[in-house]
Amino acid sequence: MTKEHRETEVVRDPETGRVTGYVEHVEERPKKKSGGGGLILGLLLGALFVVGGVAIYANSQGGYQQAGIEADQAVEQAQTETSQASDQIGQTAENLGDEAERTGDNIQSSMQ
Repeated sequence: MTKEHRETEVVRDPETGRVTGYVEHVEERPKKKSGGGGLILGLLLGALFVVGGVAIYANSQGGYQQAGIEADQAVEQAQTETSQASDQIGQTAENLGDEAERTGDNIQSSMQ
């Protein structure tokens, strides 16, 4: 389907300025070619390039098994650090509770 551009020109009487008619200009524009085939080919080549890069990287790092071992070690370390932080928070809360209790006892004994 070709696209066309239409313009309508108004023709006026030079003496009176009244409209005497219309002239229509039609300009046909050629249909653009689609580049869909090149886009699909480019996407496929890009995906192939990424997959190849991942495979080469995994091979140079000792394979997928080593990557899994490293991931498990990182998870274990994070769990240990989280547990230690939780213990420290619990100890701090207990210390604050003891201090509040002593402060309450001091206030109570000073009021007597």
